[in-house]
Amino acid sequence: MNAAKNWHVKEIIDIENQWGKEDYHHLKKKFKDEILIVIDPVDKERNVASAVSAYNFFKFKKLAAEFIAKPREELFFPKKKQPLSSREFDRLMKSRGTDIIAVIFETPKVVPDILWPQLRKTTKRLENILEEYEFSVLKSDCWSDEKKTAVILLEMQVSRLPQVDKIKGPWVYDEKNSKNFAIKHKDDAIAGPYIEDDYWVVEVYRKWTSARIKLIDSISEEEKILLAKGIPNFIASQLSKKFKVVGADDLKKLLKDKEFAVFLRDYFEKENLMPIY
Repeated sequence: MNAAKNWHVKEIIDIENQWGKEDYHHLKKKFKDEILIVIDPVDKERNVASAVSAYNFFKFKKLAAEFIAKPREELFFPKKKQPLSSREFDRLMKSRGTDIIAVIFETPKVVPDILWPQLRKTTKRLENILEEYEFSVLKSDCWSDEKKTAVILLEMQVSRLPQVDKIKGPWVYDEKNSKNFAIKHKDDAIAGPYIEDDYWVVEVYRKWTSARIKLIDSISEEEKILLAKGIPNFIASQLSKKFKVVGADDLKKLLKDKEFAVFLRDYFEKENLMPIY
């Protein structure tokens, strides 16, 4: 418990001492997306803790610190959480004023320590794609029953954008780039180039005004293109076959799965994970 309390991010545990301290930098790069590194005693190239999420890592650190501060049996038996009900979900969505976009697809047939890192990486990549097009993601998460269904959840602060966008160009005194800017937007500008604070500006129509439609477009691709976009291989394979992108009303139907309903409660009711020393 004392050791766990003091773990750092990317803590390396090598029971068989298969790697030297001088190799730790290499290991942290090798397992760059994994928060805890526990070297497999029979395969030093494998991290047996790759499925451990940041949440579980910090949750365990917090519990270790709480046990040391005040040992008690109840810490070994987590409280049973009630599944989130449809009524609670509706109330939460109304009070938060956000939009939910969920990508639902069949779980790849891989072991959990491969599945979860790929799910988390895909979630972050889809979030980044939306942010690249100026949509704003409040937070995201992923879930799977590890058998049939996988869900990537994106809660949107901004899921719709105005039809018109403003593009800021070069400083007016930069004649070469000013000319290139004007040429570039000769056909798509609906206003301008005009000047704002000594910079050229044009107004154009956006191609994507809906985050949901943009997301569908981004993942409706062949496997090799999804891989090129940064989607991990097993997830890319599944998405290239079949997926659906749904909103809050359709996502609510999954609440009949109690495990998913508990996950959704955890998603909305975030606990304080800062360890108490």
